[in-house]
Parts: sequence; structure tokens; C-alpha cells
Amino acid sequence: MLASAKLRLHKIVSNSQEVMNAFNPEDRADSKQDLDLGTDAPSTQRSLGVHWDMKADTFTFRIAGHDELFTKRKVLSEINSIYDPIGFASPVVIAGKMLLRDMTQEKTDWDEPLPKQLLSQWREWRASLGALSHVQIPRAYTPFPSTSSVRRELHTFSDASNKAIAAVSYLKTTGEDGHIHVRFMIGKVKAATTIPRLELCGAVLAAEIVELVQAELDLPIDEVYFFTDSKVVLGYICNTTRRFHMYVCNRVNRIHRSTDPKQWRYVPTHLNPADLATRSIKAEDLQKSTWIVGPETLRKTTFPPSDLSSVDSTCELADDPEVRPMVTCSKVVTKSQSLGTARFGRFSSWTSVVRAVTNLHVIRCTKPTTENAGCRSWHVCERNKSLEETRRAEGVIIRCIQREAFGDDIKKLEEGKVVEKSSNVIKLNPMLNQDGIMCVGGRLRRSTLPTAIKHPVLIPGKSHVGTLLVRHFHNKIHHQRRHFTEAAIR
Repeated sequence: MLASAKLRLHKIVSNSQEVMNAFNPEDRADSKQDLDLGTDAPSTQRSLGVHWDMKADTFTFRIAGHDELFTKRKVLSEINSIYDPIGFASPVVIAGKMLLRDMTQEKTDWDEPLPKQLLSQWREWRASLGALSHVQIPRAYTPFPSTSSVRRELHTFSDASNKAIAAVSYLKTTGEDGHIHVRFMIGKVKAATTIPRLELCGAVLAAEIVELVQAELDLPIDEVYFFTDSKVVLGYICNTTRRFHMYVCNRVNRIHRSTDPKQWRYVPTHLNPADLATRSIKAEDLQKSTWIVGPETLRKTTFPPSDLSSVDSTCELADDPEVRPMVTCSKVVTKSQSLGTARFGRFSSWTSVVRAVTNLHVIRCTKPTTENAGCRSWHVCERNKSLEETRRAEGVIIRCIQREAFGDDIKKLEEGKVVEKSSNVIKLNPMLNQDGIMCVGGRLRRSTLPTAIKHPVLIPGKSHVGTLLVRHFHNKIHHQRRHFTEAAIR
């Protein structure tokens, strides 16, 4: 296929002799042209800085010798020469990075010799790196074909100390025979600075490496679990009632974007493999450490409750300085949705009642228009009121007194029923107009008279508002007889 596109596939390396024989010797890698995997000594192939033992099919390390020049610049060069993209040797390399951090705090030039104390620590750590050449990490995820796996789970552990934060992920695979296999997937360690909530940063690092594994892994994952030995972090992640300060809030939101709180569990420190990376270990202890082989608990079919427990969403956060203080807010809830006629008794005229209710209705001008230009938010509006606003205020007053005097009757009419025969207004054939105000019904609805004449509004005679209305219109006609007052009211 590549040849048809004029692309030459060469520098080929494989741990299968059959694959190697399928290519011409000139197309193989320079050092593998005449290699016989069955008889030749084990061969190590280096690709992008990663060393691969072709015969054992394992990853390993090759630490080159260095001169005896000890300066900060040389230390930085030697630490960066250890290429470990997967994080196999992270618990070992982090010790060198911690030493480099201590060196940078010394007020010496990058090319000056190291102080005696740091020099002895550096020599001891660099001498221990030779043991990395004996580390062998199998390249395959499982000892059996991936198609024969019945279940795959991704388990990620995180931890932090005052020196470093770490996260490591393992693939737990169950075969058809029920055999459980645990394989190291990826690990990452970062040297910590003097910042708060390092355990939370470790949890964020765990979420990030799981996203990376799921994006690069071509195998379907049935379940994903996260483990931390910090119950405070679990309280942050599971919290649904408290608010945090910005630093913690941003990191909790980052965790929530890619994980579910139900995936997080507590693990004791002695069962947490990420704890090794935050404390660092010696190179000779790396091969058999739980960082490489994974915790023994994962090889069990189910997690024992005494070792691994699900997260407790009721973790105490009351005394945590990262939790924002609780603010108590009070609100007033009224049982009645109306203004209440008792308020109207404070007014001595119908005009003053209408003016007060009109001001109440136009006090909030949220959308500026040509009528309320310059009005913003809540304020006392001094502009002139329109006729429509005055009409709405009158309707509010009338509905309020009607619902207090004829509440049961209005409820019946709203439900489409007939008022009770014992009602005082049954003879007036009451009805509700389009504004929800109860009016007089009857045969006049078929006439061509104005609506206000066909269906007069019912006003309780003993109400204070009724008295104000009569007094208002009686004054309006200059104290003439009752018939003129009734006509003015209509």
C-alpha cells in the first residue's frame, strides 16, 4: 500500500522473526539487518529515547556514564537525559529533581562546583541509577490476547507530599478463565512547590492522565476508578452544598469535567502506590515495587471494605479554610397574593389610592422605552403615569377587594362553575371579564351598549374603597343628587 504511493517503508524493527524475514535486509534497521532472534544475543532497540529489549519484549533503561564535572548545569543535563515518557522510573527520577530544586536555592552560578553536602547526595543518587538497567517492564498489556478479555478496568491512584505530587494508572484485565492481570499504564510525578492543597493537585493530575490513556488506548474500558488517601479531597469532589475559594473551586471543576464523584474512592496510604513516587525510592527497589506491579488489592475480584471504601459525601468541611463561610439569607413569604384591603383604609380619597398603586406598578423599569426613558432598575419613579398604567392600578384595587368579599364566588367562576345558590350575588348572574374582575351578567350582554354599561363592576357596599368611590364621584358632580352620582360611577 505504501509502495503504491511511492513511500518506502524502511528501518523496520520487529521482535517477530517472521516479520523481519518478510522485508529485504536493506529495509531493516541498520543494526538489525542480519539479526536472528532465535540464536543471537538479546538485542536492545532504541526508539525516541525508549529502550526496547526485542527478545524479552520488555522496556528497559540504559544509563550512560558521565564525567566528574559537578555543576548545576551538568546536573540538569544528566537528569533530563533520562527519557521516561511513560513514567516507569518516575519514583527514582523525582529524587534527582528534588536535589536540583535544592541546588537552585543556593546562590551559586550554574557553572560553579556544587557545595559538599549537595555533592555527596548527588553522587549517591547518580551511582544508584545503574540499577535501572536491570529493570524490565513487559511491553504487552496482558499475557493473553486482548480479544479474550471479558472485562477491563482502569484504576488510577494519586498522592501528594510537601515534595511532589504523583498519579499512576493501572489496567486491570480479567480473562475468560477468571484470571486477573494488572499492568502499569502510565505514571506522572511533579516536584511540588510551596502551594496549598497538593493532594487536590494530585487528583487533578490523576484525571489528566486518565484522559490521556483513554484517548490513546484502543481497547474499550468497562469501568474507571480513582483512588486517593485524602478524605479532604474526597469531600471537595463529592461536595454539593458548600462553596470553595477560587483555587480549590477551579480544580474541583476540572476534576468534575472528566470524572464522576462516584468513581472516586478512599485508599489507605500503605495501599497507595502513588505514595512511593511522592517519597521517592531507590533504583534497585523499582522492579518489585507496587509502582510497577500494582497493588495486590487490584488482583482481588472485589475490593475488601476494610481496604477500599467508596467516597463519603458527608466529609466534614466546616473548619476547612478553603470553604467559603455560610451566608444566611431570609425571605418573606406571604400567604395571600393580594395587597390586602387593610392598606386601602389608610387613604382618604380614591385618587390617592390609585396614585399609590400606580407608583407601585411602575417602580421597576427594566426595559427602557420611549415612555420610561432614563428609568433603570428599582427606584422611585417621578415621571408622569400613563392612562393605561392608571387603569391597571384601578383593576388591581377592585380585584383585591372583590377577592376578599367574594372569594368563593370568584373561585367558582374561574373553575367554570356556577356560584352557590346561597351567594349574595346569585341574582346578579355574576361573570368574570377579561381582566378577571367580577361583573354583573344578564341578557344585556347581547345589546350594543358599551361594556361598562352592560356589565357593571360589583363593588362591596361596606368596603372602604366603595365609600371612597362614592365620595369621589359625588364630589366630581358637585354634590348633586344620588341618581347623578350613580350615573357618574357607571
